[in-house]
Amino acid sequence: MKRILLSLLLGSATLVTGLQAQSAEDLAKVKFTGVKSMRIVDESGMRLAYVTLQVSNSSANELVMTDGSFALAFLALDEKAEKKRAEAWAAEGKKPDDLKKEERIYRDVVRLPMARPSKQAKVPKGSMMSSGTGTLEIIVTLGDTSSDTTERTLIPLFNLISAEVQQKMKVEIAGSIRFGVKVGDGIVFRNEEILWTLVPKPMDRVMFGQ
Repeated sequence: MKRILLSLLLGSATLVTGLQAQSAEDLAKVKFTGVKSMRIVDESGMRLAYVTLQVSNSSANELVMTDGSFALAFLALDEKAEKKRAEAWAAEGKKPDDLKKEERIYRDVVRLPMARPSKQAKVPKGSMMSSGTGTLEIIVTLGDTSSDTTERTLIPLFNLISAEVQQKMKVEIAGSIRFGVKVGDGIVFRNEEILWTLVPKPMDRVMFGQ
C-alpha cells in the first residue's frame, strides 16, 4: 500500500458553516479552523485521500461527529472574473469601496463528490479561557490508481496548495453529517446539512514524503 504524506498546516481561518442547530447554542460555538494534513493511499485499486481537519469547540459540551456524506472542493480565486466584474462596476459608476463588500469569485480546481468521516471524532468542550480542540479525519475518493486520476486530481491539487497560490485558494465541504452533543452520560445525535468554507492563511512551505 503506497502512501504519500502531505503536511498542509494551512493555519486557522474564519470558517463559515451551514449548520442548522441541533443545539444552536452549542453548534454556534463550533469552528473548523484548518486542514492539518492529507495522506494519499492506494488501496484495492482505488486512490483515497485521508484529510485531517482541525476543529475548535468553545461550547460547554463535548461534541461528537460521525457518519456523513459530502463533497470536498478546492477552489482558486478567479482573477479574470473579478477583473471583469470590477470593470462593469466602474462603468456603472459604483463606488470601488463597495465592491470590497462583495463575495470573492472562485472557480473549481478539484471537486471530489465522495467523502465521509473515517471514524467517530470527539471534540472536547471549551472553557471560559479557551476552546477545546480536536480533529476530524475524512476519507475522500480521488478515483482509481490510473495516471488519469493523477492528472485530473493530484497534480492540480498539489499545484493549488503551493505557497504561491495558497493565498488565492478556498476549501469547501458540503453535504450532511451526523452530529452529537454529549449531555450527561448520553449523546444526543441529529443529522445536519453542512456547508463549511475555509479561506486558509498561506503557509511557508509544503512538505512531501513517502
